[in-house]
Amino acid sequence: MTTPAGELLAGEIGRDGPVTFRRFMEVALYHAEHGYYRRAQRAPSDPFGKHGDFFTAEQMQPVFGILMAARIRQLYREMGEPREFTVVELGAGTPEMAEAFSEWTYIPVDIDSGNLPEKFRGVVFSNEFFDALPVEAAVYRDGGVPRAARGVRRRAVPMADGRRGA
Repeated sequence: MTTPAGELLAGEIGRDGPVTFRRFMEVALYHAEHGYYRRAQRAPSDPFGKHGDFFTAEQMQPVFGILMAARIRQLYREMGEPREFTVVELGAGTPEMAEAFSEWTYIPVDIDSGNLPEKFRGVVFSNEFFDALPVEAAVYRDGGVPRAARGVRRRAVPMADGRRGA
């Protein structure tokens, strides 16, 4: 089954050669029109929740937010209960954690909304954030670490250094 994102990647591969795993993830997840998380912003259905593809921990049970807030409260006390205490959430999406963190300044940051504050005192929280970042894939072979790349077919492809990608 071909998808618009797959066709876009196949065109890039045909024109420029193999793409890195990072590029694949960027297109698959965050392409402005065809990326999984961006597509949801325009579609009537949300990928999260009962009618979506999955639930986040806070959508399933508020105990997750309660427990995270309890841990952050411990950190807040260990820091001497600063007057200006902030919780920054990376990958907030639909910020379900806002209620759990309501006793502090809460800054939700997502790909299209919110900015990291230049300076703040508090904690950075993330849940299911790092697993959705475009990353490099590499395999250690023969004393080196070439980046893995893929062509259109599932096979190893030559890399710039003459090695074959995973």
